[in-house]
Amino acid sequence: MTEEHIFADGAGGLLTANILCERCNRHFGRHIDAPYLKQPFIQVARNAHKLGGRRGNIPQPFEGPHTVTGPSGSVQVKLDADFKPRVIPQIKDVSITPEGGLASSFLIDASDRDKIPVIVRSKFERFFKSPQGAALGWSPQEQRRAIDQAIENYKNAPSHSTPTGEIAGQVAVDMPCLFLEAAKVAFEIAAVEDRESFVESARATHFRDLLGSVRDGTIPTRSGFDDLMHAFDAEPFSRGTSLLHHVANLANSPTHALHIAVLHEKHAVVAMFGIPFIFRNLRDTSGHGAIYSNCVERREVRYMRT
Repeated sequence: MTEEHIFADGAGGLLTANILCERCNRHFGRHIDAPYLKQPFIQVARNAHKLGGRRGNIPQPFEGPHTVTGPSGSVQVKLDADFKPRVIPQIKDVSITPEGGLASSFLIDASDRDKIPVIVRSKFERFFKSPQGAALGWSPQEQRRAIDQAIENYKNAPSHSTPTGEIAGQVAVDMPCLFLEAAKVAFEIAAVEDRESFVESARATHFRDLLGSVRDGTIPTRSGFDDLMHAFDAEPFSRGTSLLHHVANLANSPTHALHIAVLHEKHAVVAMFGIPFIFRNLRDTSGHGAIYSNCVERREVRYMRT
């Protein structure tokens, strides 16, 4: 058995258990966790809570590029993880002036001035290798002088502010993909709490078969969200239910900052970033109850057996 993050660690999950073989662990990670973490809605949540995952890279679903109208025309910008815009370096094609000199225009973010030599040198060297540049007949020394002069001119150019405006966008929510992550959590929580009595049950076998058929965040043989939930005997759970509010109070955190798993009688409720599902009759018998809360802000897990 290998260590499994029950809630995806890239989304702030801390709860682990040795309940999966290596093959199943790889399958769940590739086909269930990875598509879930790539969902724009989940990336927004990860950005809001600064969850960088294993590599520490905080996602930015609105990165861009975006076009902004500036003093020199249209400017391409990208947003970093903190939503700060950065100008994408743009250098127009080098041209020959009537006087026999070289001309070009250059846009770069002020914070990237240290990159000017590399960008300009690359652009001008490509120009001198082109038929137009080769026709000048300049010696290597003359080419180097022209490049060095261009670099110096750009480095000494004053900075200009770029006007800012609104950037509009939409975030799509792939509910089947989010649901399958919740189904994986429900299955694993029941395995942790009930052990062999669940693992060897017909319901566990049914869940294993369904989860084993997931490919890239979907089950190809299921025609739509309703059909998918019917296969797991599940449905969306009310976000306003007192159950989630009680767990949030126990965890001292808002529901949107929590991953929650609750076993009650035969059923399981799973909510991640405030989106809950209920899995009916997951267990064969009404065993003990259990409440797990994983706070992504304080990075802590709380557990209660009832």
